[in-house]
Amino acid sequence: GPLRTVVTHLGLRPAERRRQAERLARALGDGPEGPCVLLGDFNDWLPGSPALRPLKQRCDVWRNPASFPSVLPCLALDRILALGLGRAVTIRRHASPLARRASDHLPVVMDLAPLALHPSAAASGPGGRAT
Repeated sequence: GPLRTVVTHLGLRPAERRRQAERLARALGDGPEGPCVLLGDFNDWLPGSPALRPLKQRCDVWRNPASFPSVLPCLALDRILALGLGRAVTIRRHASPLARRASDHLPVVMDLAPLALHPSAAASGPGGRAT
């Protein structure tokens, strides 16, 4: 089936990010059924950020590496969130010399297992056995 992809760049002020996260969470809930990936610059590095709570409550995958600043990444501003994919994903930063020169943010990459796109396969373990 299809994989819905949503890209965002949230604002710099906490109140603005909270409003934007609330609108995104509503839009994700109102969208079509099936898996979805939300990615972008969330401009928020706090692990338990109240501004991003509406999105965190809706997502299955919420772990992201530090991506900013690219020279010595210590803040996870750039995130990839997944809905309906279970845990069949890996999220990592791409830290090549070219990526460090290209931007002050490192790219964040999701490696997605093909079986994760099929709800029955995501609920199954190796060999199709339910886990």
